[in-house]
Amino acid sequence: MNYQDLVARAIAVKAADLEMGLSRAREQRSFIEGVSRVLDAAQAVYVVKMDRDFRTTFNIETDDGGFKDLYQAVKQALSVYFDVEFSVCDARPVLAVHSLVPQGFSCRILFKEA
Repeated sequence: MNYQDLVARAIAVKAADLEMGLSRAREQRSFIEGVSRVLDAAQAVYVVKMDRDFRTTFNIETDDGGFKDLYQAVKQALSVYFDVEFSVCDARPVLAVHSLVPQGFSCRILFKEA
């Protein structure tokens, strides 16, 4: 196998990974949009981000001491439709949201004071 064959193989592997990621993104679209609708209904101000591996994070900013009320409202609203777990990342509260049907989709909700 020559150098060009190695390059072609590496490109093929990256292309296959990208196609798998795109397929996963299409499959989880309705779940992510559902989370977004719940956050909109809870009147949360957020920014949505997606990393290179198609993992979605909602960043919610809280203002002037309203964190606790907003956190509880968001958690309660999401719990109606999804499995919600609490954790901490970089000293910030995080909600891990998982789909119930179909299973296997998830996203994170990070809370940050403005």
